[in-house]
Amino acid sequence: MPKIGDALKTAVEIRPSDAVVQQKRAKPTSVLMNSNRRRIFQHLCRNPCDRLGAIANATAMSRSSAKWHLDTLVKSDYVQEFLIDGEPHFCPRGMISGGNLLLFSVLANRKNLAIYRAVLQNPGSDAGILSSSTNMSMSMVRGCLGRMLDMGLLTRTVDGRYIRFFPTERYNEAVREEIAARGKFVRVLLKRLSSEHLKPDFDDLKGPDMTITITLLGQKDTIVIPRHIHTFI
Repeated sequence: MPKIGDALKTAVEIRPSDAVVQQKRAKPTSVLMNSNRRRIFQHLCRNPCDRLGAIANATAMSRSSAKWHLDTLVKSDYVQEFLIDGEPHFCPRGMISGGNLLLFSVLANRKNLAIYRAVLQNPGSDAGILSSSTNMSMSMVRGCLGRMLDMGLLTRTVDGRYIRFFPTERYNEAVREEIAARGKFVRVLLKRLSSEHLKPDFDDLKGPDMTITITLLGQKDTIVIPRHIHTFI
């Protein structure tokens, strides 16, 4: 009969195969190990609610390559995909609260933004004035105005034969609402990066940005996150 001491020794000793398994578990297993996916994720942190074409251009990738990496980020829940007017838009998951996601997506469109800025500069403008000041067709202007009316960014009044447009406080309210969402996003991201063994080091010094340094097989890289939602105006 084997001695009790020998049995305990056998039970607690770490076999070579067990050590290998433990070592493998400690290695990074994140989809962010891929540098192209990190570039896309970083771009979206600075430009949430962006479209595929803009993402591909900003990261110097082909549309097919950018889409392939985006699909991986979406499947892994690092990025969320949603449709606006039938076109896919992408945003780091949780970076913008659900109630404001469509609003900031509307403003991420350069044509919508041009009209919004024109109204801010000249409150009370009608569609004709906005068409002239932005060099956009009347049909395009009306489409942009309709989207911003739907989001509550603009209001309109009837002045005889003219319909005039004015900005509301909705944009400023949305910016304030996102302060809490941004803090939660960073906390969740840090927890996930840590669980994937990327050893995140968070730098929350004063300034416009927050920086997370991660370690990938001995090499360091950073993820820069704007402290506040990007201001469009």
